[in-house]
Amino acid sequence: MSAGRRSGRTGLSPRHAAILTLLCDAGETLSTTEVRERITRGRERALVAEQVYRALISLQRAGGVRRVHVAG
Repeated sequence: MSAGRRSGRTGLSPRHAAILTLLCDAGETLSTTEVRERITRGRERALVAEQVYRALISLQRAGGVRRVHVAG
């Protein structure tokens, strides 16, 4: 992966940075579907669920997010 695909000093890809920002700004727990829908708004190309899942797993492994199991 080239350095050009990384976001500033964080070392995150633009997709990972956008998802992390979305989650931080949301003020509530979001499902993977909600993340995909919100992150896709206004974009020319929609993200597919697998792209969001991979990004969330990567962010979780790095300690940037945590998985929350919600009943129901």
